[in-house]
Amino acid sequence: MDAQARAIAISSLESLVCRSRGSIESKIDEVLAEVENATASELGEIIMTALRVLEQEIAASDRALIDLAVEIEKTPEIFALVLDSHDALISLGDDLVQRVKFETGALASKGQKQAEITTKLRWSYAKKDLQNKVQRQKVVFEESIAAPQNRPGAPIAKNSGGKPLAEHWDAMWAAIAVQLWLGDLKPSKQADIKAAMLDWFNANEIEIGDTAVTERARKLWREMEATEG
Repeated sequence: MDAQARAIAISSLESLVCRSRGSIESKIDEVLAEVENATASELGEIIMTALRVLEQEIAASDRALIDLAVEIEKTPEIFALVLDSHDALISLGDDLVQRVKFETGALASKGQKQAEITTKLRWSYAKKDLQNKVQRQKVVFEESIAAPQNRPGAPIAKNSGGKPLAEHWDAMWAAIAVQLWLGDLKPSKQADIKAAMLDWFNANEIEIGDTAVTERARKLWREMEATEG
């Protein structure tokens, strides 16, 4: 790709990212506008809704970026630009975590810090999932470049978006955030967090693997320990 073609490609991708960013920020603003008048029990669900919207919108933007890249030129260099654009959108999640901290700062309560940690941890899972999706599509993209070119008219593989995060994980994180916020959950060890998570799944009659719950309880507990250190 020569310098002029690269400049055009970068401009096209940046324009798409700019439009996507504006749309995502507008939708997040709409969701978080409810924070000011929210009760503690409503706050966890509002935050989880904002994270869910963010994840869905970034996934949709990634698909649009990849489709645009295919139209421009199927080269590793183009997909590297897609990854850069993806990283720019991912930064919106990091901004959201900081915004939640600011928005809820005035709602001081014993569980405020724990709720903030829960938001940060939930975003870390969503971010990892989004990054895995785009890396899987990178493999598909590279394989299509290496594939024989003797099949005119063969369809181009497009990003299916991968498997979304299960809604019950979102609901569980919201419930844990509320319990921490209200002070109903006062964990003194990792097992207390795990028990609260399992209680929620059992109460909602959802089957869940012990390993998956243990992993999430461990990460939340470590984050909480780090803030006390």
